[in-house]
Amino acid sequence: MLEGRRQAIGIAALSLVPLLPALAQPFVRDDLNSIYQAAVTLGDPAHLWDPWMGGLARLIPKLLLMGLLAVAGPVSWLFRLHGFLWHAATVYLIARTVGAAYGRANGLWAAALFAAGFGYYAAAVVQVSNVTMSTALTLLLGSWRLWQLGRARLALVCFAAACLCHEAAWAAVLFIPFAVSAETARTHRVALAAVLIAFVAALAVPGWPRTYASTELEYWFFALFPLNASLGAFGMLPGSLARVGELAVAVRPWAGFAIALGFVALVLRGRGAYVAAVAWMVVLTLAFAAAITFWPEVWPPHWLDRRYLYGPAVGLCWLVATWLVGLGASRRRWAAAALLLWSLLWCELTIWSAARDAASPGQVEARARLAQEMAELDARWAR
Repeated sequence: MLEGRRQAIGIAALSLVPLLPALAQPFVRDDLNSIYQAAVTLGDPAHLWDPWMGGLARLIPKLLLMGLLAVAGPVSWLFRLHGFLWHAATVYLIARTVGAAYGRANGLWAAALFAAGFGYYAAAVVQVSNVTMSTALTLLLGSWRLWQLGRARLALVCFAAACLCHEAAWAAVLFIPFAVSAETARTHRVALAAVLIAFVAALAVPGWPRTYASTELEYWFFALFPLNASLGAFGMLPGSLARVGELAVAVRPWAGFAIALGFVALVLRGRGAYVAAVAWMVVLTLAFAAAITFWPEVWPPHWLDRRYLYGPAVGLCWLVATWLVGLGASRRRWAAAALLLWSLLWCELTIWSAARDAASPGQVEARARLAQEMAELDARWAR
C-alpha cells in the first residue's frame, strides 16, 4: 500500500513538469476578468454572490482567488502555480481511487496518462479562471476516495464542496452505481448502453435533441484530436494549416457516431473498469454538452472547448489504461510510449498557443487596462 502511494505521489509530481513552461505566462482573456472581479469582491463582499466566474455561485474558487489576491496581489505565476497544484492533487487521486477499485496498475497508468495531458491537453490548467473546474474535479475524486476509506460523512462534505466549485459536479451522482463495486451489475450496464443508444437515436431528431446528442458524441472524438476550424485565428497553428481544423470538424460527427456504437458493444460485453470508465466519460460530458446546446450564442455549434475535456478525460485515461494493462509487456511499452508522446506534444502545443495569445497586442492592451482598473479600485477603497 505504501509503495502504491509513493508511486502515485511521484506521478503527481511529474505532472507539474509539462506545465512549467506556462508558469511565467501573464494573465490572459478570462483570467483578467476573474482577477478584477476578485478585487471588486474584496472591497464589496456582497459581490461574492454574483456569477462573476460563470455558472452559479461557485463560492470556493472565488474565495481561493480572493485569498491569493489579498495575500500576494495580482502575481500571475502564483495563481498559475495554485492551479497546477490542484491538478497534481487530481493526478494523485486518480491513481488512488481507480487503483483501489480496479487494481494498482490500472490506477497508475490512468494517472500517468492524465498527467501527460491525454484527453485534455493542458487547456484547463493553464487558464487561471478554470480553477472552478480543477478544484471541482479534485474534490469530486477526493469524495470518492473518502468513501472508499469508509468515511461516508466526510465524503458527502467533500462532494458538497465540489458542487460549490462547479455545478457540473452534480452530474457525478449518476456515476454512483458504477462506483460502488468493481463488478458492475448487469442492470447498470444495460442502463448505460440504453443511454448511449438514446444519444445515437437523438441524432435523427431535429432541434436541440440532435444538437445535444451530437455535441456529447463529438466530444469523445475531440478528446483524441482536439482541433476546431479556423485555428489560425487563435494562434494554435499557422493559417495555412487551418484546413486541418475544418477537416477535423467535418469528420467529428461520423467519428462520434462510431465511438458511441463501440461504447455500446464495450459496455454490453465488457466488465468492471471498462464499463465504469465509459460511464465516467458519458456522465461528466453531459453538463458541458448542454452549454453548446442551450447557449449557442456563446458557443457556436461547431466549436468544442478543450477546457471542458478536463473532467471527462479522467474516464478516457482510465479506459485506455485498462486496455494497456491487458497488453503484453512489450506491446504495452510501445503503446504507452506513443500515447505519452502524443499527449505531451499536444500539451506543449497548447501552452505555446496560449503564450502567443498572451503576447498579442490585444492582450497586452487588456492587461494594461486591468492594471489601471486595479489602481482605480485601490484608490476607491482607500477613501
